[in-house]
Amino acid sequence: MNETRTVETGEQLMALRQDVAFHEGALAVLKYPTAPPVGYIGHENDKAMFGKVIVPGPGVTVVKGPAGDFEVEKR
Repeated sequence: MNETRTVETGEQLMALRQDVAFHEGALAVLKYPTAPPVGYIGHENDKAMFGKVIVPGPGVTVVKGPAGDFEVEKR
């Protein structure tokens, strides 16, 4: 069964970062003083290099599959 989280704003991305039960430590967030935060999700060591990018915006969702794999979808 897939689990999904909506990430339409920077605040939702930061809330997702706090939801360790969902991402199991696989989410890293970069915050900039003049831009919204950007997330990187994946179980690889260098998430920013090999993970999926999460740029908050309308229709953005993060889907966690039954095997613990992640997809970032924009609808």
